Amino acid sequence: MSLNTAASFFTLFHTIARVFFGDPVIPNTAKPANLSTNVSNPITLAEPFTDFWFGQVDAPGTIAIGMAEGTRTIDGVRTSAWYGHTDPGNANYNVGTFSSQNTTLSPELADDQELQRIREKLSIFIQDQPNLSPLEYLSAADLSIQARGAFPAFGQHLKAVRQRNLKPVATIVEARVRSFYNPLSGQLEAAGFDNNEAVLRSDQLRRTRALEHKVRYIKLNMPEAMTIANRR
Repeated sequence: MSLNTAASFFTLFHTIARVFFGDPVIPNTAKPANLSTNVSNPITLAEPFTDFWFGQVDAPGTIAIGMAEGTRTIDGVRTSAWYGHTDPGNANYNVGTFSSQNTTLSPELADDQELQRIREKLSIFIQDQPNLSPLEYLSAADLSIQARGAFPAFGQHLKAVRQRNLKPVATIVEARVRSFYNPLSGQLEAAGFDNNEAVLRSDQLRRTRALEHKVRYIKLNMPEAMTIANRR
């Protein structure tokens, strides 16, 4: 681990500790009360969530979206697509974890730029849509990367679909698909999927399952850190 990476991890957990325990902070010794490993715990605080999941380029949420994009493995390893690949939807050249199409940037700088944008968008989304699960918030962040035009409608569609009491993944997929429909014309606007709902739905399911895989991985391997970040 490089000094910069080590510093980033220290800063991330230092920030989380300060939010919940105040100063002074004693790293690695403070124990959160009432630990729970339920990945569906609702989130009400935007800052701890974004710090934990998207605090830096190797944070769990960053990696989760990279898994959906095919640019990162579950352990965070960068795939060949991270260095550059052609977008299957519009044939543009992509770089970095989030498949940025800003070709004037290196993969590293593209990741930094997109990560800042995700944090800003997600913090507002959490304030507007409190008490959702980590998977639902990660899905919002992921949609903001995949389809910026569809992202603004996701929160309201998610709220409506949740009333149907579907399983978590099915709820998210349905809300994501609905977000691609133009509310005025009622037409599907998903050119990258040939405006075919079946093709779009299959892709949204694939991406959501990739995010779910990472959430479960964190639940098993970092339960205490996840609980602090997601505490109500």
